[in-house]
Parts: sequence; structure tokens; C-alpha cells
Amino acid sequence: MPKKKTFWPYGIVLSILAIVAACVATIIFASQYPVYEDDSFFLSYQEVKDDYDKIELKQENFEKNFSLRLEDKGLERRLIDTKRKREAYVLNDSNLTLILAKQQGGGFDFKDLNLTVKLTRPHTSEDDVFLQGLGEQTAMGMLYSFILPPLTKGRWQLKVKAENEQILGFKSFEFFVP
Repeated sequence: MPKKKTFWPYGIVLSILAIVAACVATIIFASQYPVYEDDSFFLSYQEVKDDYDKIELKQENFEKNFSLRLEDKGLERRLIDTKRKREAYVLNDSNLTLILAKQQGGGFDFKDLNLTVKLTRPHTSEDDVFLQGLGEQTAMGMLYSFILPPLTKGRWQLKVKAENEQILGFKSFEFFVP
């Protein structure tokens, strides 16, 4: 009677070796991807973590004194998330205007604020551009005009930071470039 050969011990060993090879391949591929930090507040993660209470108080102070919005002349709004009611603008022009308006009873003046504006893609920092704008005081408030560089098709964000010693305001605007 011929002896039957079983291959299950080889199958177990091969399975273990395949799992080890898959782990090594995962580590090699994952180590080649760059690490991007969240820069919602234009600060490092550690600074936000350590000073979050102060940042939150300064943000509330900003909202009491100022409002920041985008002049949407020539921009088309689209609803991109119905659950959260998030809107985005379709960008067809290379000119943008931000309006920094003073709230009634606000104790700060426009000249006290420093404005930093960054144009970025949401999940990468490769295309980040800091924009320089011209500020002009009008009856509506301060108007900051920006000329955007040529943008590739896709999703973009305009992140704005307004600050002084007592105020720190952040605002983000979503764009789509067709």
C-alpha cells in the first residue's frame, strides 16, 4: 500500500512566510510616502496641542470683533456635502477678494491685524503658495485683492489667518478649478 503524502505542513510554513513578506512589503511601501502635518492653524501640532485654550479664546475674540468672508462676485457656489452643508466655490477667474469687516462694538482697528493667506491643496503641501494681497479700506471694511497663480484642475483651499496679540482668527475656503 503506497504511503500518502500530506502537504499541509508545507502550507503552514508557506503561509507564515507569505505573511512575513507582506509585512515587510507594507513597511517598505509605507516608509516611502511623505508625512504631511495638519496646518489648520498655521502652527505645528505641538503648538496647537499646548496652547489650544489660548487659541480658542483668541478665535472667539476675533469673531466678536471681525468677520471674514469671500467676495463671491463671479464665483459659483456648489454644495459638496449635503450632510454637513459644506459649500465650495467654482473658480473660473484668477482674481479673489477677501472682505474683513468690523463687527458692531468691535474694539480693534484693521491696522492692528496681520493677514496671512495660503493657497493649498487639502492633502498635500507640494503646491502651497503664500499670497500677497493689496489691502484697501472701504465702507464695507478692508478689501484684500489677490491674483492667483495658474492652478491645476482639482480641489484647492484658501486658508486665512488674521492675528495680533489678543486676536487670532482662522478661516478656510474651498475651491474647485474646472
